[in-house]
Amino acid sequence: MRVDVPGLRRALVPPDSVEWLYELRKFRHFFRNAYTLDLDPAKVRARVRDLEAAAPSVTEALDRFADELASAIRELTAT
Repeated sequence: MRVDVPGLRRALVPPDSVEWLYELRKFRHFFRNAYTLDLDPAKVRARVRDLEAAAPSVTEALDRFADELASAIRELTAT
């Protein structure tokens, strides 16, 4: 979702958010698969800061994507 597909769709994930989202995904994957876990508060705070930093651009990108989908649906269902 971070790659433009010409003629199909723009990239959904903003380039400035890719690394943050990757780190958040790694943390989520680790957390979901660790049954006995001692969380490092510093790492948790770092991931929270990443999420707070990435949230505005990701939210904007998702809103833009939703608008583009709605537009495509209108075009496809127009008679």
